[in-house]
Amino acid sequence: MEQEKKAVYKKWWFWAIIIVVVGIIGSGSKGQTTQNNQQAETTQTNTQKQYQQVFTFSGNGQKKSEPFTITGDRFKIAYDCKGDTSATYCGAFIYKVGSQLPQGVMNSQKAIKDETVVYGAGEYYLDANTMGNFTMTVYDYK
Repeated sequence: MEQEKKAVYKKWWFWAIIIVVVGIIGSGSKGQTTQNNQQAETTQTNTQKQYQQVFTFSGNGQKKSEPFTITGDRFKIAYDCKGDTSATYCGAFIYKVGSQLPQGVMNSQKAIKDETVVYGAGEYYLDANTMGNFTMTVYDYK
């Protein structure tokens, strides 16, 4: 009796090999997706917002700054005011150009070094009144 040969695709080991190969290919593409996600997260981290210096204002006595523009949704003002220990006053306000409503920046009867955050984009200027020397640096959050 002559034995009939089965076609390769009808043998059990052929399908076992196909399943293993498909599994390997599938796991390889999953690894690629993970790698792509990690690259996207790294790119997103590199493009996150941060504070960037945009303006510096310094002097003594009563002074108003030139206007400066903020494009981010907030900004911070770092200030340093020094004077004679017997008679020092450090005061400053920030105004949005065209507005008469001030927002306090610093108000101290002694030397002070600190910062404050202001919210909102637009064009602003600083109005300082000090008995001592001051420096204010504005950082836009963008």
